[in-house]
Amino acid sequence: MSNDKNVQLFELWHDLWSRRWMIFVIICVLGISAIAIALFSEPIYRSEVEIMSADMSEEQGILGSLASGLGGWGGFLPGGILGGDDSREAAPILLSHSFTASFINDENLLPVLFPGKWDPEQGDWLDPQDVPSMNTAVSRFDRGIRSLKEDEWFGTLILTIEWHDAEMAARWANLMVERLNERLRSAAVLEAELSLQYLNEELEKATMLDLREAIYALAQDQINKIMLANIREEYAFKVIDPAVASDKDDFVRPRRILLISLGLIVGLSIGIFIALLLGAIDRARKQFLDRPEAAPASL
Repeated sequence: MSNDKNVQLFELWHDLWSRRWMIFVIICVLGISAIAIALFSEPIYRSEVEIMSADMSEEQGILGSLASGLGGWGGFLPGGILGGDDSREAAPILLSHSFTASFINDENLLPVLFPGKWDPEQGDWLDPQDVPSMNTAVSRFDRGIRSLKEDEWFGTLILTIEWHDAEMAARWANLMVERLNERLRSAAVLEAELSLQYLNEELEKATMLDLREAIYALAQDQINKIMLANIREEYAFKVIDPAVASDKDDFVRPRRILLISLGLIVGLSIGIFIALLLGAIDRARKQFLDRPEAAPASL
């Protein structure tokens, strides 16, 4: 059995050594291909903006001081204790189809998202019958450009934009938060104004003093909401860390060293596999030809 194992190892080594140049060529082909992809692929840059609920900003400051006073134990505060529920409620709006479509339309991003179908010289689509739909644009934005994640410890949200233009990625990230604040502010003002209109109508009907005082109090609350929405620039979300454009060489994709290493490893693996496979085929063919019944019959 030991001799058989030695023979098998020798055969495997012989298969690899006899086809070393083939393995070398395969490694070179895949390695050079990986280098070409790594060097000539369009770099993708990442910009992130960290936001938190504006309603909880003051409370976070108080709890943050408390956490500092607790020293190392402050890091064990339950997730979300420093953030309110408003951010989680408004997050679906940021990721919604309507908000994204409105952002793409307002910024005229269809030619930017689909440059291969746009003629910049004529300022029009190359094929008027093949104009990308808004649904396609929103789907592309959601698939590989925008993402949103939550910091479970502090309840903050991190909006990430990945794009081949670093300046544009940072601008989109900051602008989306700004647009979201404006949208939520407008919705809050409209809701408060409608509520105030209804309360004024009910006030005209009310005759009991207690009821009129209650309506006055509710109306005052709506007036306060309108005033707060109009004077607070960061209405729903407070920007903790705005997005900034990455340096030219600070891109997230392609990962050149990883890609080149992977190309060399895959080339080596494929080369070894083919060499061993060809060696096994040669031995099987030789054994078949050496069989007595496979020899040509004598005349």
